[in-house]
Amino acid sequence: MPTRTVADVPPVIDAPPPGDVRRAADALRLAAAVAVLTVTVVLATATRYFARTSQQGLLQAVTALPPGLRDALVGIVQVVAIAAPLTALWAVRTRQRRDALARILPRPGSASGAHRLRYTCHLPHRTPCRRTHPG
Repeated sequence: MPTRTVADVPPVIDAPPPGDVRRAADALRLAAAVAVLTVTVVLATATRYFARTSQQGLLQAVTALPPGLRDALVGIVQVVAIAAPLTALWAVRTRQRRDALARILPRPGSASGAHRLRYTCHLPHRTPCRRTHPG
C-alpha cells in the first residue's frame, strides 16, 4: 500500500460562513424599543415637577426622623443596595447551574428521563440500578 504524503492530499476548503441576515422580527423589536423609549422620555419630561416635589417631600420626611432611626434606615437601605444585586446574581448563577444539570440528569416521571435513566444504569462496567436485597 503506497504511503500518502501531505502534498498528495487535496486542501479542505470549507464553504464561507453565511452572512448575518436580518429578519423582520429584528426591525419590529427595534421599533418597539424606540416606542418604549419615546414614551419613557415623554413621561419623564411631563412629570418632572411631580418627581421633584415627591423627592423633596421624601427628603424632608427622612430628615425629620430622630437620628438613631435615620441611621438605622440608612443602614438598611445600604444593605439592600448591596444585597439585592448579589442575590440576583446568585439566582442567575444557580439557575444556570440547575439548567445545566437538568440537561444531564433524568427528570423523574418523564419518558425521556426514564429512557436516560435506563440507559445510564445499563452502561457496561456499571452496577445495575436495581438493588438486590438479601433474603
